[in-house]
Amino acid sequence: MGKTFPMQPWITIKGSTSYTTALLQPVEGWVNGENFPEAALNLALVGNVASTGSTLCSLVIETASAPEGPWSAIATLSAAYCQTTKYFTTRESGTNKFERFLRWKLDPVGVIGNWTTTFKICADMK
Repeated sequence: MGKTFPMQPWITIKGSTSYTTALLQPVEGWVNGENFPEAALNLALVGNVASTGSTLCSLVIETASAPEGPWSAIATLSAAYCQTTKYFTTRESGTNKFERFLRWKLDPVGVIGNWTTTFKICADMK
Protein backbone atom coordinates (compact mmCIF):
# COMPACT_ATOMS: atom_id res chain seq x y z
CA MET A 1 0.00 0.00 0.00
CA GLY A 2 1.28 3.47 -0.90
CA LYS A 3 1.58 6.61 1.13
CA THR A 4 1.15 10.23 -0.02
CA PHE A 5 2.22 13.14 2.18
CA PRO A 6 3.79 16.61 2.04
CA MET A 7 7.56 16.21 2.01
CA GLN A 8 7.73 20.00 2.31
CA PRO A 9 4.62 22.19 2.72
CA TRP A 10 4.81 25.61 1.03
CA ILE A 11 7.89 27.46 2.25
CA THR A 12 9.50 30.77 1.29
CA ILE A 13 13.21 31.23 1.86
CA LYS A 14 15.01 34.55 1.32
CA GLY A 15 18.67 35.46 1.18
CA SER A 16 21.27 37.71 -0.38
CA THR A 17 24.56 37.49 -2.24
CA SER A 18 26.43 37.12 1.04
CA TYR A 19 24.60 33.86 1.77
CA THR A 20 26.44 31.15 -0.16
CA THR A 21 25.83 28.07 1.98
CA ALA A 22 23.30 25.50 0.78
CA LEU A 23 20.24 25.11 2.98
CA LEU A 24 19.29 21.54 3.86
CA GLN A 25 15.85 20.22 4.71
CA PRO A 26 15.57 19.53 8.45
CA VAL A 27 15.92 15.83 9.34
CA GLU A 28 12.26 15.62 10.41
CA GLY A 29 11.19 16.20 6.80
CA TRP A 30 13.38 13.61 5.12
CA VAL A 31 11.59 10.75 3.41
CA ASN A 32 12.52 7.25 4.56
CA GLY A 33 11.78 5.06 1.55
CA GLU A 34 12.89 1.81 3.16
CA ASN A 35 9.56 0.06 2.49
CA PHE A 36 8.80 1.75 -0.83
CA PRO A 37 10.53 0.79 -4.11
CA GLU A 38 8.92 3.67 -6.06
CA ALA A 39 8.76 7.41 -5.37
CA ALA A 40 6.98 10.19 -7.24
CA LEU A 41 7.80 13.71 -6.08
CA ASN A 42 5.46 16.48 -7.20
CA LEU A 43 7.51 19.68 -7.07
CA ALA A 44 6.10 23.18 -7.36
CA LEU A 45 8.71 25.95 -7.58
CA VAL A 46 7.25 29.44 -7.82
CA GLY A 47 8.72 32.86 -7.28
CA ASN A 48 12.32 31.72 -7.63
CA VAL A 49 13.69 35.21 -8.28
CA ALA A 50 16.89 37.20 -7.84
CA SER A 51 16.93 41.01 -7.71
CA THR A 52 19.52 41.22 -10.47
CA GLY A 53 17.82 38.70 -12.76
CA SER A 54 20.97 36.60 -12.70
CA THR A 55 21.39 32.95 -11.74
CA LEU A 56 18.53 31.49 -9.71
CA CYS A 57 18.67 29.22 -6.67
CA SER A 58 18.76 25.52 -7.43
CA LEU A 59 16.31 23.20 -5.69
CA VAL A 60 18.13 19.87 -5.50
CA ILE A 61 16.64 16.50 -4.53
CA GLU A 62 19.26 14.32 -2.86
CA THR A 63 19.38 10.67 -1.83
CA ALA A 64 21.50 8.54 0.51
CA SER A 65 21.44 5.02 1.93
CA ALA A 66 22.16 6.29 5.46
CA PRO A 67 21.43 9.59 7.27
CA GLU A 68 25.19 10.26 7.51
CA GLY A 69 25.48 10.08 3.71
CA PRO A 70 27.14 10.37 1.39
CA TRP A 71 24.29 12.31 -0.25
CA SER A 72 24.06 12.61 -4.02
CA ALA A 73 21.87 14.75 -6.26
CA ILE A 74 19.23 12.94 -8.31
CA ALA A 75 17.23 15.95 -9.60
CA THR A 76 17.80 19.71 -9.89
CA LEU A 77 15.34 22.51 -10.65
CA SER A 78 16.47 26.10 -11.20
CA ALA A 79 13.64 27.67 -13.18
CA ALA A 80 11.81 30.80 -12.08
CA TYR A 81 8.52 28.89 -12.15
CA CYS A 82 8.14 25.15 -12.53
CA GLN A 83 5.68 22.41 -11.64
CA THR A 84 6.76 18.88 -12.40
CA THR A 85 6.67 15.33 -11.13
CA LYS A 86 9.91 13.39 -10.84
CA TYR A 87 9.83 9.59 -10.65
CA PHE A 88 12.46 7.50 -8.87
CA THR A 89 12.91 3.81 -8.13
CA THR A 90 15.08 1.48 -6.07
CA ARG A 91 14.68 -1.30 -8.62
CA GLU A 92 17.90 -2.56 -10.12
CA SER A 93 16.69 -2.05 -13.69
CA GLY A 94 15.51 1.54 -13.02
CA THR A 95 17.15 4.57 -14.57
CA ASN A 96 16.22 7.23 -11.98
CA LYS A 97 17.39 5.53 -8.81
CA PHE A 98 17.01 6.62 -5.23
CA GLU A 99 18.47 5.08 -2.13
CA ARG A 100 16.70 4.83 1.22
CA PHE A 101 16.47 8.54 2.14
CA LEU A 102 15.30 11.59 0.17
CA ARG A 103 15.70 15.27 1.11
CA TRP A 104 15.81 18.68 -0.54
CA LYS A 105 18.68 21.17 -0.65
CA LEU A 106 18.35 24.81 -1.71
CA ASP A 107 21.58 26.01 -3.28
CA PRO A 108 22.01 29.80 -3.70
CA VAL A 109 25.63 29.61 -4.91
CA GLY A 110 26.19 32.04 -7.78
CA VAL A 111 23.06 34.11 -7.13
CA ILE A 112 23.82 37.84 -7.15
CA GLY A 113 21.69 40.24 -5.13
CA ASN A 114 18.68 39.47 -2.96
CA TRP A 115 16.80 36.28 -3.75
CA THR A 116 13.55 34.59 -2.82
CA THR A 117 12.46 31.03 -3.47
CA THR A 118 9.04 29.54 -2.73
CA PHE A 119 8.34 25.84 -3.20
CA LYS A 120 6.52 22.74 -2.00
CA ILE A 121 7.10 19.02 -2.50
CA CYS A 122 4.54 16.24 -2.20
CA ALA A 123 5.79 12.64 -2.00
CA ASP A 124 3.85 9.67 -3.31
CA MET A 125 5.61 6.50 -2.16
CA LYS A 126 4.62 3.08 -3.51
